[in-house]
Amino acid sequence: MRAVMNRFSDVYQMELLTDDGSGACALYESLGFVRGDAMGCVSYVRVAVGPDV
Repeated sequence: MRAVMNRFSDVYQMELLTDDGSGACALYESLGFVRGDAMGCVSYVRVAVGPDV
């Protein structure tokens, strides 16, 4: 993850989407990421499920 962040250090904004379990939040927070809701941001996600969607 640090290698990716270093490679794209000139990018204004990095976003990622993860579940809130399994230590993922602690990992990303340790790398300097902040929860979107803590910044007044909203995120929307639509996940296609099944072959008909």
